[in-house]
Amino acid sequence: MKKRLVIWLIALSACAAWGQTSVAEAWLSMPDSLCPFLSQQHRLQLLQYAKAGLTDTIENRFEGRSYIDSIDLSGNYLSLQLTPNLHFSLQTADSLITIEQVICAPICNATTCIYSADWRLIRKEKQPWRIEQTEEEEIQYF
Repeated sequence: MKKRLVIWLIALSACAAWGQTSVAEAWLSMPDSLCPFLSQQHRLQLLQYAKAGLTDTIENRFEGRSYIDSIDLSGNYLSLQLTPNLHFSLQTADSLITIEQVICAPICNATTCIYSADWRLIRKEKQPWRIEQTEEEEIQYF
């Protein structure tokens, strides 16, 4: 009886974990084409820094500086500043991976993409532009 209970509990926990992708797994398995600034080696290096509690920056493929500004491995969320004008975030929930990229220069444009665990695009959504500057900064551009 105890043996059956243990086997049943193991099977149940395996089923619960099946289909869930952690943010670290998604970050490392992400195709380079979705974040051309960072190679898989760069992504691994940034993840190791974050797990060690460091906030180091690395030089990306385009000779800029990139860093993780927020990570929650238990909450499955990762946020990066790829360039001064490009913010990138990755979030996992169940078997879905959501990536949001916000580009600001000086008007911001956000793109949100939802992928399956094997990186097949499910939905892509562009959000309307918005100005992120104060009124004083806006006047400089117009």
